[in-house]
Amino acid sequence: MSLRETLNKNPSLTIGVTAALLAIAAVVIITQLWPEPREVEVRGTEYFTADDGKTWQELPLDTIAPYTDPEGKVWVLARLFECPNGHLFVGYLERYTNEAAQKLRDAGNKLDGTLLTMMSAEVEIKRPGDRQWVHVRKEYEAADRIRQNVKCPERGGAAEGPLSPDLVKIRQQQKAGGK
Repeated sequence: MSLRETLNKNPSLTIGVTAALLAIAAVVIITQLWPEPREVEVRGTEYFTADDGKTWQELPLDTIAPYTDPEGKVWVLARLFECPNGHLFVGYLERYTNEAAQKLRDAGNKLDGTLLTMMSAEVEIKRPGDRQWVHVRKEYEAADRIRQNVKCPERGGAAEGPLSPDLVKIRQQQKAGGK
């Protein structure tokens, strides 16, 4: 009996063989098309603070907050804002949860968009001076209030931000050139 006759006499066998071949083909196609995690070159800087926003400094953009320096200071992201009079201040602080920070450190330079997207929901924020950190996913309304209600320290006016270090430098150069 030929293969064709066997398949014609056993339709369930035909369906099983066809399904198996399609599954194998799908696995081969998916593995060929699936992108490999690639090294991400991170350039630039971001503002960080180790004293609840009283002072800040630039650290490399690939610094994962919270970051503990060799002196034992814990650094977190400092989101800078500017008042109409040019005064810069920290509007709120940001850090990854400890679990998310560890996952990002474990990934090293092999980051992909999926991991970064997942970890962006594992962030905590707070205003300088607040004791409690607010989880942006679990307490999204409180987190939105913090982000959207940043006021200038003097007279509580509107503030612009958050500002990147590059934008702050450009504005400072413009002010220096305009004097």
